[in-house]
Formats: sequence, C-alpha cells, structure tokens
Amino acid sequence: MSSEKFHYNYEIVPVPGREHVQKNFATLPSRAEQYSGRQLSLNERFSIIERGYVLEPVKSGKKREPHKFDVQMPEAHITQNVDELIKSIRDEKSNTKKKTTTKRD
Repeated sequence: MSSEKFHYNYEIVPVPGREHVQKNFATLPSRAEQYSGRQLSLNERFSIIERGYVLEPVKSGKKREPHKFDVQMPEAHITQNVDELIKSIRDEKSNTKKKTTTKRD
C-alpha cells in the first residue's frame, strides 16, 4: 500500500437554523480553498462548525482506480512449505544414512 495521503477539496455550507451566528462570519464560505487540499486539525473543523457552517467534500469528476490486490491463498504457501520441509528431511535422512554406511566400511 502506498504512503500517499488523500486530501479532499471542501466547500463551506451554511447550517440551517444558525443564521444568527453566520451573519458575523459572512465571508467564511469564500475561504473554502484555504481548507482544501490539506489535512485539517480538529480545531479548524470545530471553529467552522461554531460559526454556523459545515465542511462538505466536493466530489471530483474523475473516478479513482479500484485497488488491485494480489491475494494468494495461504493454503498454497503452507502446502508448498510442507512439501519443501518433507523433501529437506528426506534429504537429511538419506545423507545421514550415507554417512553412517560409509563410516562402517
């Protein structure tokens, strides 16, 4: 998985029923670009909410490629490892038999 971080573009939308607070921060929606394309702190998010607005992510026109995963069944690895282990044990046994038979001669 890549270490690339995903950042969103936002628009600042007024919350219905909070008009009395929004009148003091009328220019806040025009500063949405200031909050887009970077990671936002909780303080920034809550200060926008306290002012009667909410951040909404803007959907981009391009679609993201779905992630492709190379999934291998673990049973295949286990079977392969067991086969290799059995082969190595047989080889060791045959080598020790050869060594013991040659020592007797």
